[in-house]
Amino acid sequence: MSLLAFGERLCAGAKARTLRGRLLEDAVYWQLLHCEDVGEIVDRLGTTPEYREVLEKVPREIHRSELEELLDLMLLRESGAFLGYLSGPRKAFLRAWVGLSEADGIKRALRRLAAGRGEKDALRHRLEALPYCSFSVEGLLAADRPEAVREILRPTPYFHALREPLRRFTEEGGGSLYGVEMALDGVALKRLYKSAQELPPGEREGVLSLAGALVDLTNVFWLYRGRFYFAQPPEEMLNRLLPVRHRVRIDLLRRLAGAGSGKDFWMELSDSPYRPAMDQAFSEELFVDRGMEAFLFRQATRLFAGGSPGFPMVVAYLFLRHYEVADLKTLVEDVRYGYTDRDAAVFLVRPILPGRGSVWR
Repeated sequence: MSLLAFGERLCAGAKARTLRGRLLEDAVYWQLLHCEDVGEIVDRLGTTPEYREVLEKVPREIHRSELEELLDLMLLRESGAFLGYLSGPRKAFLRAWVGLSEADGIKRALRRLAAGRGEKDALRHRLEALPYCSFSVEGLLAADRPEAVREILRPTPYFHALREPLRRFTEEGGGSLYGVEMALDGVALKRLYKSAQELPPGEREGVLSLAGALVDLTNVFWLYRGRFYFAQPPEEMLNRLLPVRHRVRIDLLRRLAGAGSGKDFWMELSDSPYRPAMDQAFSEELFVDRGMEAFLFRQATRLFAGGSPGFPMVVAYLFLRHYEVADLKTLVEDVRYGYTDRDAAVFLVRPILPGRGSVWR
C-alpha cells in the first residue's frame, strides 16, 4: 500500500468515527411524527445537532419543497466534503455517487421542458451545488427542447444513452419520460458499480455489498414496473435493464420478465439473495420500492456498525444519510396529510416500528 493510500485510509477512518453521532435517533423520528405541521417539524429538527446548522435560520413558514431542497443540498455538501482528501479509485467512486444526483438534475431539466413550467433558478441552485458536474450547467438551463438537452450532454456518456429514448419520446408526442429517466439512471448506476469494482481488495467487498445490491434491485424493480404497470413485452424490458449485474443472473431476470402474476414474480426470487427485500412487497405491492430501500438500509446498517473505520464505512454512512433524508421528506408528507404516527411509520425506510428490525445503534 502506498503512503498516499495509507493516509487516505487514515483520513477516511477518522472521518468515519465522527459520523457515528450524525444520524438521528429513533426517538427523534417519533417526536417528528407527533408534529402538527411543517413549521413544527422545522423547529424540532433544528434543535438536533445533525440539522441545526442547516435549519437554524429557516423560518417556520418555509414551504415543503424548499425544506426538501435544503436537505438535498446538505447531502451534496456532505458528499463533496470527502472529495477533497481522496484520490484514485476512492475519489472516482465518490464522483460516481455524486453522479446519481447529477442524473437527477438532468431529469428535472427534462421534466421542466416537458411540463412547460418549473423554477429555473431552483434547478440552477441544485446543479451548481454539485461538487462535481460533467456538463455545462448554464448550457443545460438554456436548452429549450429535450434534444437540445442531449446536445449539451455530448461530452458525457448520457449523450449516446439518450438517443433512442428521446427519439421514442419525440415520436410519441411527449407523454411519459420514464424510458428517458431509466436511461439516465442506467448511466449513473453503471458508473457507480464499475467504480466500486475498481476499489482496493480490502474495501471492494463492503462497498459492492451496497452498490451491487442497488444495481440488482433496480433491475428487479424495473422489471416489476415494466411487467405489471406498463405491460411491456419481456424482451423490451430486458433490453432496458442496466448493462451490469451483481448477484442476479440473466436467467433469473428472464424468468421475472415472463412472470404471469405478482405472486409468480416473488416466487422466482425466493431462492435469490434479495428475497428479504420482497417480504413486505409480497403482501403489499404498493411497498415494492420501499421494501427494496429497506433492504439497502439494512445492508448499510450492517456495514456501518460492523466494519472497521475506513472508506466502506464512509460509503455506508452516505447511504444511511440518503435514506434518512428520504424518510424526512416522507415524514413531512405524512404529517401534512394527518396520518397517525404508527400509520406514518409504515412508510419510512428506517424500521422504527416494533418487529421491523433494529437500526444501526
